[in-house]
Formats: sequence, structure tokens, C-alpha cells
Amino acid sequence: MVALNNFYQHKIKRLLLSHSLFLVGRSAFEIFMNVFIWRMTNDIKTIAIFNLVYVSIHTLMFPIFSEALRKGKMHLVRKTGLVLFSLVFLSLFIFNQQIKDYIFWYGFFIGVANGMYWLPYHFNRFDLTGIKNRGKYTGYERSLKTFVSLVTPALGGFIISSQFFFSGYPTLFLAGTGFFLTSFFIGNIDSEQRHLPSIKWYQSVRHVLSHKKVRKIFLASMLNGFSLNGSLIKMVLPILILQKTGTEFSLGSWLSFFALLSMLASIFTGKVVHYKKYDRLVVVGGVAFLTLFGLLYFFPSLAIFILFGAVQEIAANMINIPRRVYSDNLIHHVKDYKEHRLGYIVSREFFAVGIGMFSSYVLLLFSNELSFTQLSLYSLLIATAVIIQIGLLISIKYSQTDLNG
Repeated sequence: MVALNNFYQHKIKRLLLSHSLFLVGRSAFEIFMNVFIWRMTNDIKTIAIFNLVYVSIHTLMFPIFSEALRKGKMHLVRKTGLVLFSLVFLSLFIFNQQIKDYIFWYGFFIGVANGMYWLPYHFNRFDLTGIKNRGKYTGYERSLKTFVSLVTPALGGFIISSQFFFSGYPTLFLAGTGFFLTSFFIGNIDSEQRHLPSIKWYQSVRHVLSHKKVRKIFLASMLNGFSLNGSLIKMVLPILILQKTGTEFSLGSWLSFFALLSMLASIFTGKVVHYKKYDRLVVVGGVAFLTLFGLLYFFPSLAIFILFGAVQEIAANMINIPRRVYSDNLIHHVKDYKEHRLGYIVSREFFAVGIGMFSSYVLLLFSNELSFTQLSLYSLLIATAVIIQIGLLISIKYSQTDLNG
């Protein structure tokens, strides 16, 4: 690992800037793609299958391209992913709702592009940060992500809903294409040791899973993928708000308000709270979440759902930032971690996305419609996953872990 103690190193700045531009482009997909499909099909199962295809292919890209990273082709993988993202969004701009019969193919290609981007990014982020500055980096990373989420939902909703010339979904997809290409040119970050030891990723998987604390953080990541990063937040929340408010601009405005609260929480958590005090932060975030789920279960209504959307952004960061920092720092706990860090990243993604997030969309295959009654039942499963996740994070006893790096 290239442990850089000074957070404001040039490479880290470029990594954050390039990643932020990528997130701006991807926001058109993450925020409005499900709504776009909903507008075309009015079918919750179609959206669920689209996301299942996307999540499955994204996860498969990690083991498939791990060998390319091992051979020093990290930048080629990342650049190819961004080019593919650009081409997919350009085709969305050109064909718009004509893609209705090819929705699942779009899920496939977006999954390929997404996986090809995130694998090199995770690897770069680990190599360019160290234990002492990783919490601060993660705090800024989350706050930048939230800032993007603050600006783009309202702006994107305005572009879609306005009656001006050259407005609507096509303009949003064209703008995404431009941001992907900008990220392509800015993010040419080189780091040391491009060629890794010739160890197959599945051998590394067995090695990293032999550590008890690593298994715990992987299980916590899986439960996080199902709950805090699953279909409830990513898909159900936006569509229910859209059904009640009627326009993408109203939806985007609410999501921007949620993001403002999340950004403030991210900066505070990453910059102010010491990583050895994360256990307490996780507990506070968990209590807040369980309170929200209780309200959602007993009083399912639009007002409670809006409250849930606002407060969950704050509570999620109280859990997600410690979990992310725990996850990256525990790589150092693995014997010969420099040789096995790629297998660690592949395994973590399989648990978090391939199992956790995937299963959250499987549940929606059994729903014929979105309703507050079904949502209240769904919230019970998510609340259980949050409780177990918190227990796992606390049981790691991270503050007592002796790490050097």
C-alpha cells in the first residue's frame, strides 16, 4: 500500500475530483433511471428485474477483471468502463423511450461499465490512503457524493419537468455522457506497484475469509447492501414520492433536501469523530434508524416517509462511514495483505452487492404494486438487518485492534 499521511496530496485530490464527476454523470442513472423505467412500464417487477441484471453483472465484473488489475491494467479497465458508460448514456439520449423492449440489455451493459469503474476505484482508494487519513478521506468522499446528490436531483428534475427547448430525459442522459468523459480525462492517476503477485483471486478469497473479523465486516457489508443501500432507499423511496408529488422536479427537490442533511453529517463524521470512537457513532445511528422504522411500520404515510427519507440520510452516514473505514483498515489485519488485497476487495463486493443488494431487489419480485402497507412489512426485515449489522460492527472491537500502516 502507498500510505500517504498528508490528505491533501495531489493524487488524492485528483481521485476525489474525478470520482465526483463520475458520480454527477451516474446520478442520472442512480436517481432517475428507475423513474424513467417506471414512466415507460408502470411495472415494479420490470424495474426489479432490471436492477437484478445490473447488480449481478456488476458483481461478476470484479472477479473477471481482477486478473487485468493484477497485470497492471488498472487504468485500461477504468477507462473502458467510463467509455462504455458514455456510449450507453449517449444511446439513451438518442433512442429515449424506444429502448422499452431492450431495458434488460441496458441493465447488462450498465452493470459491465459500473463494475469496470468501481473495481479500480476501490483499489486506488485503498492504495492512496492510509489508516490515519482514511477516515478523513471517506468523510470527504461521502460529503462530495452527498453534495452531488444535493445538486443533481433538483437540477435533473427541473430539466426533466421543464417545458424549455431541449429539456426532458434525453438532455439528462446527454449531460451524463459529458461528465463521464470529463472524469475519463481527469482521473489518470498512477500509483506504485502496478503488477501484483501472481495469486488467483479465489485463493485470496479463501485466505481473507479465514480471519474472523474480516468475516464479520463482510457480513455487515452484506446486511448493509440489503438494508441501507438496498431497494428501499434506491428505488421504493423515489417512486413513492413521485406517485404522491407527481413530477420529477418535486421528487428531485425532496431528494436534494435529504442530501443536504446527509452532507452535513458526512463532514462531521469524517472530520470530527475519531475512528476509535466509531462504536458509539454506530449505536447512535442504529437507534435513530430503528426509531424511524418503528414509525414507518406503525404509521405508514407520506409524511412519515418524508421524515424517514430526511433522517435516514444522517443515520446512514453514522453507520456507513465507520463500516467503510473498518472495512478498508481491516485489510491490514490480513497476513500478507499486500498480496491479498485484491481478493479482499472482490470478496467484499460479492457480499455487499452480489448477495445483500441483490436480495433486496428479489423481494420486490413478490410485489405487484408499491404501497405503504407492503413497505411497512418490508421495513421489519430491514430493521432486523440493521440490528444485526450494528452488532457485528461493535463486536469487531475495532478500537482495540492493533493496526500498523
